[in-house]
Formats: sequence, C-alpha cells, structure tokens
Amino acid sequence: MPSRYYSAIAQDTQLVATAASTDTTITLAAMVGFPSNYPYVLALDFNTAVEELVLVTGTTGGTVLSVTRGFNGSAPTSHKIGAQVRHVIVAQDL
Repeated sequence: MPSRYYSAIAQDTQLVATAASTDTTITLAAMVGFPSNYPYVLALDFNTAVEELVLVTGTTGGTVLSVTRGFNGSAPTSHKIGAQVRHVIVAQDL
C-alpha cells in the first residue's frame, strides 16, 4: 500500500467553489496545517449524509487541489460552496 501523509495540526476549511461529482479539482478557502506532501485524504461535507472521501494527489496552485474522487469506497457526489472539509485518516491505514 502506498504511503499517505498526515498532519495533527490541519484546520477544517470549506469549499469556495462547487464540486460536481466528476470534477478532479477542488478549491478550498485555506489549507492551514495541511500536509506538504501527497497523497493525503480529505472528507468533503464532513460528518453529513453526503460525506465523500477524496485522495489529494497534488495542487494546481494556491488552494486548488487535484483529487481522486470516491476514495476508499465512498460515493462521488456534488458538493456546494461552504461544504466543510476536514483532513482525515481512513480505516485501511490503521
């Protein structure tokens, strides 16, 4: 299994642009404390019925991240501006 990166100081943030279920980039309000290496996992719409895990594979600049949608068996879904985003660890890493 490839390594993933983690941070104990990553702060929750929000989407500042909608994310359609097929988008391969997401735009965040901030990335305070996020890992500086890739890949790592984010939960979009954290702790809601439409929560989706995405694998962050890089950045296209600033707070725009390249992602693999529907990570770890979650379903790719659309997310609205303001959706809560949290850096998380997944069960398969434990």
